[in-house]
Amino acid sequence: METLPKNYKRQRRKLRLLHLKPQEAIRLCKGAFLSFLEKQRLEFPRMVSIEVTNNCNIACSTCPQPYIQGEKGYLSMDLFKKIIDECSHHPTLNSIVFTGFGEPLLHPQLITMSRYVKSKGIPYTRTYTNGVLLNKQNTDKLLLESGFDEITLSLNAPTQEIYKRIKNNQPYNLVTENIEYFLMRRKFLKKKTLFVNLQLLKLNNISYPVEDFNKKWMPLLKPGDCISIKYSHSFAGQVNDPGVGKVFGPRERSPCAQLSMYLFVSWNGDAVPCCVDPLKKLKIGNISDSSLKDLWHSSKIKLMREIHVKKEYHRLPLCSNCETWRYFL
Repeated sequence: METLPKNYKRQRRKLRLLHLKPQEAIRLCKGAFLSFLEKQRLEFPRMVSIEVTNNCNIACSTCPQPYIQGEKGYLSMDLFKKIIDECSHHPTLNSIVFTGFGEPLLHPQLITMSRYVKSKGIPYTRTYTNGVLLNKQNTDKLLLESGFDEITLSLNAPTQEIYKRIKNNQPYNLVTENIEYFLMRRKFLKKKTLFVNLQLLKLNNISYPVEDFNKKWMPLLKPGDCISIKYSHSFAGQVNDPGVGKVFGPRERSPCAQLSMYLFVSWNGDAVPCCVDPLKKLKIGNISDSSLKDLWHSSKIKLMREIHVKKEYHRLPLCSNCETWRYFL
């Protein structure tokens, strides 16, 4: 993945530290110290992603969401609080991500959920949106009421033609106007800590006019923001669009770092240790029946770690077909 500007992480880190609340600063320092002591003990994930819904208002050709079978729904507040309450007791956890295989802004309690995370002292909270629902009302809710530190605006395409190719004729002008209003409104409100990641999705078979895109959007961004170009992938062979697939050059496979730092919880409480597993082939349990810590130390995930250490990826078909492990090195 390519990002502009190159120094955005340093700028973001500096601004984050300047605006940390005392509770968050104490937790961050304690977590960093404990992480140093733990080293490879893997007591608890560093990051937990939460899918607040698997419903989406767009059926992108590059996304596995249209292939998801079974029930659709929304994460309950009780289950959400159970997840966050446990996470708050583990200082080595440093971020909560509202993501998954649906559109987070569809959840009516998203803003309340983000505030609850911050009330527990968890240092960093971020979310994603495709921008369709990023109207004036939701913009003000995100900027004035939410607890989010970062938002990824998944525009994904630099032109209307490419947007139609990915989004299946969704309103490109509406989304770009929404994003532009969001950025201008943030500037007007002098909001300094809700960072923006404006994301493009690079298809294998399409040339992108990145320079023109940067000229349009870079002036609207502030220190700590970035434009990222994420290379499309097939979600381990689960998306058949001709524009996605193997986009990296040959390299010796390494064990996936997600198994030592990351856990994903779907809207119904199912837990998986992988962000490209929409069909939950690597499901390790459900948070309704167990704690996150117990799932993190379950026999199922321990076996996956052993398989990766031995580099016997063929024993896990999803892993053997994966081309995104490089993102987690």
